[in-house]
Amino acid sequence: MGEKENKITVIVDTREQQPYHFKKEKYIQTIKQKLDAGDYSLKGSTDKIIIERKTLNDLFGIIGNGRERFKRELQHLKDNCEFPILLIEGNISDIFDKYALPYESKIHPNSVIGSLISWSVKFGIQIIFAGNRIRAELIAAKYLIKVNEIITKK
Repeated sequence: MGEKENKITVIVDTREQQPYHFKKEKYIQTIKQKLDAGDYSLKGSTDKIIIERKTLNDLFGIIGNGRERFKRELQHLKDNCEFPILLIEGNISDIFDKYALPYESKIHPNSVIGSLISWSVKFGIQIIFAGNRIRAELIAAKYLIKVNEIITKK
């Protein structure tokens, strides 16, 4: 994007409890709006990109207790979105390191990895381990900008 081009408008779901602010991205402005699924999208392009953000706590939680609800959300993404992304604020190695998790989980790491692989294949969702929240926000911003470039060229 050139210096003179307009900013893109990123929708932040109203239920997002710790939203990204994208303050380091000069091409992004945000608005709060309820999304049917996910946490971030582009204004006018919720059928193109949706980013679902999860911390490691969230990830273990949906695999343990919220699996069916989350699978319905993934099905919605598959049916209604061209670029669905599951962005995880953590490293894949953290799943295997019980000391990296903030609480004691009874869920085996193999179940977590198996669920992620199954969801990726079944629902066509791209899964990205960002390492931490700061990197996750940067990756989300870059994805939103890139998808906006692609869809505005069509």
